[in-house]
This record gives sequence, C-alpha cells and structure tokens, in this order.
Amino acid sequence: TKADMADWAESFDCGSVQANVKSWNILDIPAYENYLTIYWNNAYELGGCASTRYDVVAQNRNARSKNYNVHYICKATGWRKATDYEKDTYQWAEGEEGEFKKGDVTETYYVFENGAWTVAKNETALGLCTEARNGEIGKIDTTYFICDSKNWRKATVLEYDTYQFGAGNDGEVRTGKVNEDKYYVYENGAWRASASEIENNLGACVASRLDEVGKSGNTYYTCKTTGWTKSTALEYDTYGWEPGTEGEIKAGSVNTSNHYVFENGAWRASKNDVEYNYGACVTIRESEKHPLNSKYYICENKAWKEITATEYGLGYCTTAKNGVVEKLNDVYYICKSEKWNVATVLEYDTYGKNCGTDGTIVSGEVSPSNKYVCDAGAFRVANEQEKRLNKGCVSYTENSESRRQISETHDSVYTCKSGKWIGSSIGIHYGTLKDERDKKTYKTVTIGTQTWMAENLNYSDSVSYPGMQKRNWCSDNSLDSCAKYGRLYTWSAAMDSAGTFSTNGKGCGDNTTCSPTYPVRGICPEGWHLPSFTEWNTLYEAMGSSPYAMQAKGYVEWTDATDAYGFSALPAGRYYYRSGSLEVGMAAYFWSATEYNSELAYLWYLSAGNAGLYNLLAYADLDKRYGHSVRCVKD
Repeated sequence: TKADMADWAESFDCGSVQANVKSWNILDIPAYENYLTIYWNNAYELGGCASTRYDVVAQNRNARSKNYNVHYICKATGWRKATDYEKDTYQWAEGEEGEFKKGDVTETYYVFENGAWTVAKNETALGLCTEARNGEIGKIDTTYFICDSKNWRKATVLEYDTYQFGAGNDGEVRTGKVNEDKYYVYENGAWRASASEIENNLGACVASRLDEVGKSGNTYYTCKTTGWTKSTALEYDTYGWEPGTEGEIKAGSVNTSNHYVFENGAWRASKNDVEYNYGACVTIRESEKHPLNSKYYICENKAWKEITATEYGLGYCTTAKNGVVEKLNDVYYICKSEKWNVATVLEYDTYGKNCGTDGTIVSGEVSPSNKYVCDAGAFRVANEQEKRLNKGCVSYTENSESRRQISETHDSVYTCKSGKWIGSSIGIHYGTLKDERDKKTYKTVTIGTQTWMAENLNYSDSVSYPGMQKRNWCSDNSLDSCAKYGRLYTWSAAMDSAGTFSTNGKGCGDNTTCSPTYPVRGICPEGWHLPSFTEWNTLYEAMGSSPYAMQAKGYVEWTDATDAYGFSALPAGRYYYRSGSLEVGMAAYFWSATEYNSELAYLWYLSAGNAGLYNLLAYADLDKRYGHSVRCVKD
C-alpha cells in the first residue's frame, strides 16, 4: 500500500490543486506538496534532493513500486526521471577524442567529441565498427553504411547492392540485393555495374564466352571479340549442336519452323518441312508416302508431292463414288464433285436411309437418338414437336391432325400449319377459387395429384396486409398489367413474413435465415399455400417436363406454347426495385417457399424454351427483394 501511495504521489499534479484552492480566494495555501515529495522520495529510497546532491542519479529500489529500477536525477526542482543520456553517462570521466563507449543502462553508444560525450547514432543503430566487421553493410532508416577502417561511412550503391555477393563466374550477371532494377556483372575478379541492357540480360562478353549465344529482349546476340553482336538465325538456331550425319535435318532450336541440314561438314538452312520429317526424296524411296501436319506427301520423281489425307486413307473421289459416305479416323466424309468433304451429321446419319414417304421420321444411322423427317424426297432434322408426335409436319401432312395423350383425363390435338405442329388442349376442366379477403375469383386446375391456381395472384390490400407495402408492383407500374399478369411480390411479402395470415412463414424476410413450417400459407388465400421447390418439380414432371405445356398461348416470344394442362403460365417478367420491370412478355418467375440463404430463395423460371428451379445464384442481381409472380397450390 505504501508503494502504491508513493506511485500515486510521484505522478500527482500538485499544481492543479494549488490552482483550485487559489480560486477560492485563499491566499495562504500550505506547501502540502513538499510532504508528498518527501514521502515518495523516501519510499523510492532516493533520499533528499538538496543542492549538494544536484545531478546525482539514483534508482528506485522499492521492488513493490511500478517504477521499480527507474532512474531519477536530482535537480533544482527536485527528483525527476532521468533521460537515457543522464543515466547512461552518470559519473563518466572525460574520454579520448573519438572514443566510443556503451551506455551504463541502455544499449546506446556514445562518442567523446569536442570535450563531451554525445550519442553515436550510427554505432547505436549498427554496433561498433571493429576490424572484424570491416566491409560489413548496415542500414539506418533509408541510408546504407559500410564499416571502413573502424568507422561507419555512407556506402556506395555498388557496395551495398553487391554486399556478400562473393566471387562470381566470369561474365556472370546478378540483380542488386537492394535495387532489383540494377544489374552487376563479374569481370576481372570484381563486380561492376552493368553497362547496357544486353549486359543486364546476358552478363559480360569476356574471352571465356566467345561464340556463346544469348537472348536479350526479343533479340539474340553472339559474344565476339568486338563484344555482343546481333546473331544470325543460323547462329542462334543451331547454337550448341554437335555435327550431324550427312543429309540429316533438324528443326531450329529457337524457331522450330526453321529447318537445317548437315551437309559438307556444316549445318545449312533446309528447303522445306517434308525434308525435316522424312529426309530427301531420292530414287530408292519412289512412291513412299508419309503424313505431315495433317497433310500427306508421296515421293515421286525425286520431289515430294502433296496429296490429301482422305485420298491417302480412302482413295481418290471419282465420279462413280459421288454421294458415297466413308469413315476415316472417326470422321465421316462424303464424295462430292470428285473431292472428299467432311460430311454433316445429317449426311452421315441418314446415309443409306430410304426417304419414301413424306412425313416419315427415322432414327439416325450413327446416333439413334437423332431424329430426321423425310420431306420432299430428302431428310431434314426433326423439331421437338415432331419428335414427340413421331410425325413430320411437311407439305404432305399440311392441315392434318395428330393427337397425343398427355394425362389420364385429357390429351392435346396438334394441327400441321406451315411446317409446325400447332397444339390445342382438350379435356381441361377448370374450377374456381374465391379469395374471401378481396372477393376476387381465380380459375383453378387439377394436374396430376395437385390442384393449382390457373391465374397469377393479384391480392393488393396493403391496409389489411401492411407487410405488403412497398413490396409489390404491377408490371410497368400499370394497373392494367396487374389485371393481366397479377402482381409481383417480394419473397418476404409472398411468405407473409409479418405473420398476418399464418405464423408458418413468420420472420422469413430480407437478410434473414429462417426455418418455416411447411406448408407455408404466405400471401395465399385460406386453404392454399405457397409451393415449395419440391411441389414445383412435381408439377413439372406431371406435365411431361415440357416448358411448352406450362405456357399460356398467344404471346410473341412463346411461339411453341401449348398450355396442354391449362396451367397458363404468363410471361409477367420480374420487377427490380432499383430499375423497374424486366423481361415482360418474355419470361415468367414464380416464388417458392424454399429458402436458399439469408439473401436468396428458390424460384421457378420459365422462358421460351426452358423451365426449372433456379436458386438465384445463377443471376448476378436477383435476390429476395425482386418482385416475382405467385401461384398458390391447394392444401
């Protein structure tokens, strides 16, 4: 406790108390601070600070004090903490001019100059420069120093950049240890600064490196008696090669498109690429054939003649072979106008097939999953409707009908019109749903084991359902669009995150991870709920996994729509809260009650030719704040 009190007294600002008391108009203020000073001086075992002890340095010997071992110096104002200089040089005698000495307390070095000890900055930072450290490099802040004759002096760039390099190989080049953009070469037993960009890359051209070839930038150089000289292609392409056998040919070491032959004891440039691969065409090799770079050559009359690879493998395409399809190395070819051409899939997949009756569909000869239609005496690729109906829509079948059963309760009838089967639904039975909240009535339809709304929800009472405020829109901000397409809701509005109608989706809002209780009624009428992603998949499978069967007819972008089950999906697009309506008339987006994460939820996406669940990660800017359509499914 005594030590704690002393520490408090040592740091206490007595002047503030004097000032406060003086402000009370008390003129005779006792010198109470003297007693505090004597108290902590004695507690620290410093003793008194009289004029006879001025400049005495002493340590706090109270081991319980937080200032234990701290040095203090006696001055006219009393004991105060000593500076590093005061405690380091206390009672030092004069030294010799230039003498260095380490402080008694700190690691600071001092030098005796002009009759006084002063801080030796370099020695303090780097240590003493002794004979054993001669040539050593040190750094203070951004400046490098070298130990030279027992003194630190400022080092040259060469000295500190090549420090500890040691001896190099004759002509060797290295980057500076400090300045990596500077280069140094080893020549005549010492390092020197590089004299050029070429030396930066190749080093010095010395006697031991004559005829050596190196590359600087994009240029090759040869070391000659005059220094580095730009190389010829022959010099750098054949550098380091051993003598070859007479007539041997090799590709250049640098430019492999260049070729060289060994002739009369030296390498020379070759004549052509065929020589590189197979040598010269001589009499004893007459009629010899070889491939080269997807080409074929035959040795005739002491010269290489080019032929095609297909001619090499299949023989010549003659008039007698016109229309013939052959296979070579997994590629199909067809003979046309005395030339082999790569066959199209249609050509080789229907080769040998009989096109007898227009509208007939046949499987591919090579790929049976491919389907083709016999049309006006020739085959063409069948479209998706033709594949499903197994019948082509051609001039021969114009205005004819084809019926396809799509469920136990109804089927579709297709009519051939201008090369396309146009479908219509038969046997669809609609029900009705009255939303007691706003008295709106919606069509319903049963598909498989599920009953769905056959129209998009258009509930808009934000007074009864305040959680919908600023979270629903009409496409293009038009009430007529709401009447046509229904409303576009955020996910939190669709899930009824406020819990207005049901608590099953309560708390499922933006930037929140939730665990709803299924089924989630959400914004749906009583007895109906927002479908999960599993329920969407079940619906799609019940409709034969066909996007066209889901689509309402009569929209320009949905030319193949059949609406085969009466689901009548509408291309209402989506609403982006920052920029407005998107993709109206082109695509449909329906919310599911299944969350992906705190920002994203699964939705059912339907475009002109595709349908499926998307978890919104497939789109850069889509999240729960977007506006999408809602279709409800019956509980």
